[in-house]
Amino acid sequence: YRLDRQELHVCLWGFGMFFGQRDLGGLYLNRFEFSPLWAPVESLALEIHWPNELPVFARPRGGAQWRRARKLWKSSLRWIANYESWVRSNVGLAYRRECVSAWLRPFVRAEKSAAAWRFLSRQEWEHHNQPLIQQLNHYTIRTSRS
Repeated sequence: YRLDRQELHVCLWGFGMFFGQRDLGGLYLNRFEFSPLWAPVESLALEIHWPNELPVFARPRGGAQWRRARKLWKSSLRWIANYESWVRSNVGLAYRRECVSAWLRPFVRAEKSAAAWRFLSRQEWEHHNQPLIQQLNHYTIRTSRS
């Protein structure tokens, strides 16, 4: 999946996500690691189909790179939240529940997905005393083991 809209560029693959904006660069998030990496590229080539075809992404260095990466991170999480809201409005909650039930390890309830992404986009992790798992309690799926 690819979206190129004015200054926004989003690529989704089975292995991860790229989110880029003009003047900020781009973030790559591996599907299996919640550790975004930054590069000074706002868009990617159309021919990328494998992780080894990506440009080099790394942890930001210096204040300017960190500011850009944080802006991109917040924007990417808001974009995901808006997408989840769109899915719910246009396809329906039943569809999203079916998708979530098929996940290997569902964490967030389908009806709370957009709200959970918005919550994450507003966080400044270094200012919280609670672990992230406790902060997300309101959004998570309760199991018989919980």
